[in-house]
Amino acid sequence: MSSKMSIDEMKMASKLATELALVELGEQRQQEKSDAQKAVDRIDDTAKKLADITVDPDIATKRQLCLLVIEYIKLVNTRHSAMTITIDSLKDECEELITEVNDVNSDADKNEILLESRIMLLREKCGSRNNQIQNLRHTIIFTNIVTACWCYFGIYPCITGLWDIITSIVHNIFAVTTIIINVLYHMGLTIYYMPLYLESVFHFIVLLLGEVFNFILSNPYIKSFILFATIISF
Repeated sequence: MSSKMSIDEMKMASKLATELALVELGEQRQQEKSDAQKAVDRIDDTAKKLADITVDPDIATKRQLCLLVIEYIKLVNTRHSAMTITIDSLKDECEELITEVNDVNSDADKNEILLESRIMLLREKCGSRNNQIQNLRHTIIFTNIVTACWCYFGIYPCITGLWDIITSIVHNIFAVTTIIINVLYHMGLTIYYMPLYLESVFHFIVLLLGEVFNFILSNPYIKSFILFATIISF
């Protein structure tokens, strides 16, 4: 009879599987290092034998020398192939890591954009909700006041009082509007007729000055005084 695993058991099983995978990976890496070191040791040993032969050629025949050279070339080629495979594997891992980093950065940018947009939406919702709450508070206060007035004064007096308030407000609005219109109308008339008023005033001043000048010229006493004052000044 199968039984479902609890969350703790699942966590323990996952942890155990991870530890076993890490142990196997460590053993595999250690085995690879050991094999690589053995290959290096064999190459070094073969190179040492070839070096000894170059110092003292009599210690080996030509066949042995050829076999050592062939073995050395095979070992070097094998080492080179292994290193090439390792380098290619590392390149692939680097490319995968670069791709993962780019994906993570892209996901981070997308998450940041989504987070900013979500924050903006939440702010707008909070602002709208606060406005709704304020409107509801005002509505509740108004309804409470209206209900209290109805209960205290009665429905009919409240309705008539409300009607009187509304008509008074409308009447005052119309009165203020009429005053504003009349003020603007008279201001417009004043601006429109202002040049005519100025022209009339100018003609009146010119006419007055002309009359004063004619009066001076027609009065002999004033003329004699002006002549006497001119003679004295010279």
